[in-house]
Amino acid sequence: MKIFRHGLLVIFICTICLLLIACSNEQNHKEYYQKLEQIQTVPQTTIESNAEEFTDVEMNQAFTVDYGWDKLISHQAYWNGEAVQIDFHFAANAPRWQLDAARSYALTKFRVGSYNNLSPYPYDTWLLEDETKK
Repeated sequence: MKIFRHGLLVIFICTICLLLIACSNEQNHKEYYQKLEQIQTVPQTTIESNAEEFTDVEMNQAFTVDYGWDKLISHQAYWNGEAVQIDFHFAANAPRWQLDAARSYALTKFRVGSYNNLSPYPYDTWLLEDETKK
């Protein structure tokens, strides 16, 4: 009977520990998105003035339907021969995960150069056209 009680005690303690860990992770998650709210949404530097615009309007539908960014209004993409700038315009009530997903898309697509060559979207094709763009 003592072993059974000790087993229940161990399970109880483990459950409490897991709950505390989950609460801690939730707090970190909230803090991350609260910090995003404080970030300036207008880029401080821009390459638009001396860059070629290569925006593909078909990607608006891909972003809203395939990626689920239903609050995306529009986007513009620029290339100056060395750098890419992509500006996403979201509705004021856009959830933070959509803003974060757009930032992540821009970084992985244009900074890392990650593309899908099996079923490419227009920006994948743009990256594949010239390897110097990566």
